[in-house]
Amino acid sequence: MSVHEHKPSRTATGPCSDCGMVVEQRVESIDGLTHSTVHLCPACWHAYRQRQIFAGSCCG
Repeated sequence: MSVHEHKPSRTATGPCSDCGMVVEQRVESIDGLTHSTVHLCPACWHAYRQRQIFAGSCCG
């Protein structure tokens, strides 16, 4: 899933849009492929951020 952060706001309890795990707080983001709003659990949000930071690979 390609997700773009538009404003990292927290939402209430519910399932993660990526993994489906039910969590108390999710991060609201925009899916870059469908341009729809998605709600990610903290684990999926951090994984998305890591992919974004290291997109060019760690060695340049």
